[in-house]
Amino acid sequence: MSNHKGSLIAAISPWTPTVSEMELITSSSNKDGEAETTTNVDTKSSFLNSEGTDPIYKHWPSNSKLVCGGKAIFGPDKLFLVSIVLIIIPTLSYPAQVWSYFILSQHPALYSIIVGISIIGLLVVTSSFFYTASCDPGILPRKQMILSSIYKHSDSQYSDFQSNQVDPNRINEAQIRTKSDLLPPTYQTVYVQGVPTALKYCYTCHIYRPPRASHCQRCENCVEKFDHHCPWTGTCIGRRNYASFSVFTFSAAIMCIFVMATCILHLVLVSIEEYTNTNQSGGLAFGRVLGRCPVSILLLLYFTGIGIFTGSLTAFHSYLICTNQTTYESIKSKNKSMYSMGLVRNILDFLSIDRCTKTLDPSAPLPKPIRMTTQE
Repeated sequence: MSNHKGSLIAAISPWTPTVSEMELITSSSNKDGEAETTTNVDTKSSFLNSEGTDPIYKHWPSNSKLVCGGKAIFGPDKLFLVSIVLIIIPTLSYPAQVWSYFILSQHPALYSIIVGISIIGLLVVTSSFFYTASCDPGILPRKQMILSSIYKHSDSQYSDFQSNQVDPNRINEAQIRTKSDLLPPTYQTVYVQGVPTALKYCYTCHIYRPPRASHCQRCENCVEKFDHHCPWTGTCIGRRNYASFSVFTFSAAIMCIFVMATCILHLVLVSIEEYTNTNQSGGLAFGRVLGRCPVSILLLLYFTGIGIFTGSLTAFHSYLICTNQTTYESIKSKNKSMYSMGLVRNILDFLSIDRCTKTLDPSAPLPKPIRMTTQE
């Protein structure tokens, strides 16, 4: 078993080229005899201009947006803003009609209960939503963050690496592969609980992804225990924000049921008042109710649709938690999850505080670019 652990540790370590490989990368020359390196530098990263003095979050080469000194990480999806609007509109309209009815109709006890539950539920929903959207989902560091430490030599062979800058994250992979096939193998096999598991090499992040990790094409990050990319929160759902995402979906589903119930209660009480006070038939009384409670009716329809969506998510993710699976794994594999440890231990694993451990420190200094020259 110890051999398995050792191979797993080696497998998930970022692959780094040897000195001879780096020299081969820069071995081509241009017409002036100067070394020419094929790179694909993303203008967002500004990696080559950082000189090792800026923090990582200022030059992170992906579609994620690191703000507040790297303390918050947002995804690229604009539906995140739509989600905020979908939360704000009912939050403002619900108290305007439902709360006001119960306080004006002299139901103080019922009013206090409804207001108290509404405020607590709203705080849970909004806080879990914004935490999920801004939290590091479990991004795995890219190779260039540790690559510079490999070239800290005093050898004079590397003392004059000053003419060309090579971005270790943007080296043209095709050029390397055509020169003696220097890239590592695409897959490396390790054992997880005695089961052979293939670790895939990521040609964007230049690392072997650990088990259950995957690369999100939308965010351009490798994410630990990747579940899915959620356009509504605008970011990936992974090891570090899956719990808050689950709290958001669970609490949203519960609040939908609560709001629907109070809207129905509001409509029933108003209908009774109309029928009692006017002695009109049920149809006419209902028509007057529509005129008095248009917001409650719209909210009832709105939260019915949202409730079906969030309720389905809640049921699905409850199943995933109980079986210790991710959405990605449940879609990709039809077999029973090999990570399942039993119902109780699966739930405890979901609640584990270990998911708060970060593998990426956005405030850390960015490694200095590697400067290289080629001998004529």
